[in-house]
Amino acid sequence: HRNVARRISKPISLCRSCLSHAGRQLRVVRRVERFAIQIFAARPAFAVHARLASERIDVIGTIERIVAWACLTTYAKEPFSTMWAVVFMLGLRIGEGIALRVCDLDFQHKIIRVRQSADSATRKVKACKSQTSSADLPMPTQLETRLRRYLTKHFRENDAGLLFVNKIGRPYSANKLREYQLHPLLKALSIPRGGFHAGRHGATSSMLDGGASPSVVQKQMRHSDARVTLGIYGHVVGDAQRRVVESHAERIEAGGQ
Repeated sequence: HRNVARRISKPISLCRSCLSHAGRQLRVVRRVERFAIQIFAARPAFAVHARLASERIDVIGTIERIVAWACLTTYAKEPFSTMWAVVFMLGLRIGEGIALRVCDLDFQHKIIRVRQSADSATRKVKACKSQTSSADLPMPTQLETRLRRYLTKHFRENDAGLLFVNKIGRPYSANKLREYQLHPLLKALSIPRGGFHAGRHGATSSMLDGGASPSVVQKQMRHSDARVTLGIYGHVVGDAQRRVVESHAERIEAGGQ
C-alpha cells in the first residue's frame, strides 16, 4: 500500500506544481491584457498588434512609444543616444544598427545604406539576413542633425569603420546593450521593460497609422512581402481607415447643414 501511495503521490505532486506554475503564468497574462486594454483605450493610435498581449511582450511597443523613444534618446549617454535614435527612427533591427559603418551614411543624398548586421551574442558582423534586408533608407533631417553632431563630438575611430564601437574599438553586443544600457535606463525612467525589437514593431504601426501605404512601410521595414506587413499590422490600417471614413462623413454631414 505504501509503494502504491508513493507512486500515486509523486505524479499528483508534479501535477500540482505544473498547475501552480500555469496559474501564475495565466495571472501574468491577464495582468498584461488588462494593461494593454487600458493603453489601447487611452491611446488607440499607439496599439501594436493584439498578439503581443498574449505572447512574450515588448512593452515599448504597446505604451506611448513616441514619448518613450524621446526619453530614451534624450537621457541616454552617447553613443547610445544616437544609436537608439537611428534604430527607432528607421525601424532597424538592433544588429543592423550596431553594424552600421560611417561609409553607409550618405549625407549628400540623405540616405543610410543597410548592408550588414552584427550577431547578438558573438558580435560577428556579417551580411544582412536576406537580400530584401539590404537596402537604402531615407535619412530624416532630424537624424541627419544628430549624426553630424555625433561624428563631430563622440565618434571613435576604429579599423572596421563602424559607426558605433565600445572603448576598445569592438562592435557592441546586442545582449549586453539590452542588459546593461536599455533595461537600466527604462527602469530609471519608470518605463516598463521592453526589448529592441519593440521599436521595430512600433515604427511599423506608427507609419501605418500616420497614413503611409503598406507597400511604403514594407519597403522601409524591408519585409519580404507586403502580406507580412498587413498580416501583423493590419489592425492599424483598419483603425486608420475607420478614422478617415469618419472624418470624411463628418465633412459631408457638416456641409449639408
